[in-house]
Amino acid sequence: MKTILVLTDFSPAAGHAASYALQLARTLKLKVRLCHIRPESSPDITSEQWFNYILKLKKGFRPRSGEQMHPSVSFTCETGSVETAACRLAAEDESALVVMGMTGMGRKSSSWGSHVSALLDTMNVPLLLVPEKATYRRVKRIGYATDLTDRELPVIQSVITLARDFQSAVYFWYITTGTANHRSAKHKLDDLLRQVAGYSINTKVTVRLLTARDAAHGLEWISKNAGMQMLVMNHEHRPLLERRISPSNTLTLARTIDIPLLVYPKNGLQSAFTVF
Repeated sequence: MKTILVLTDFSPAAGHAASYALQLARTLKLKVRLCHIRPESSPDITSEQWFNYILKLKKGFRPRSGEQMHPSVSFTCETGSVETAACRLAAEDESALVVMGMTGMGRKSSSWGSHVSALLDTMNVPLLLVPEKATYRRVKRIGYATDLTDRELPVIQSVITLARDFQSAVYFWYITTGTANHRSAKHKLDDLLRQVAGYSINTKVTVRLLTARDAAHGLEWISKNAGMQMLVMNHEHRPLLERRISPSNTLTLARTIDIPLLVYPKNGLQSAFTVF
């Protein structure tokens, strides 16, 4: 059984993300590993503190028929950099994804953005960013911002299997700054889906074209106006100097989005992306 790795600093935002992760793990039948990464000068977290934290996270769970009461939960406390510890633990556990809150380290602060960028530049697994306004409910509509290219096949397969477990529809959003042909885009999507192992015509998929000033504005429009309950995107790696001048589309969107944002590392080992 694979694991969801949840990063927490015990802030309200991190606690909200951890609670969301527990609900997600129960639906997908995954284990959960909570991880607090602290400076070496900070005191360790005791087992009693961990148990009280987990009890608080589990409070109010009401499993649906056929669901397990609670997912299996373990915990660990690490020292060092967030990205180094998270990458090592994700590899050790063969984690399906890593989860973190959107404001625990200050969503508008440079440190929060630095942690997110570093994680996406070094991890081989997707990162789920959970805003405080996001409440867990069955995900019926997953939006995926796509370029409709062959290099996206590992991500498409991962998203398709996630949608299968959720019994949800996947909306492939193709953002363009000019004119585009819907029939051509649909043909490209059909070609890609034929290459996805385990894809069934029973999976609800559709392609939507969106004309926007640029990708950032298109992503923001989808997140706020398209009725999606989760948005999926690829992260583009940028050199440090370029990130300081112009933040990535991932960080730009993450600072304003109110629904969970599942981000796949573009330079990651795509063969490691989870098939749920």
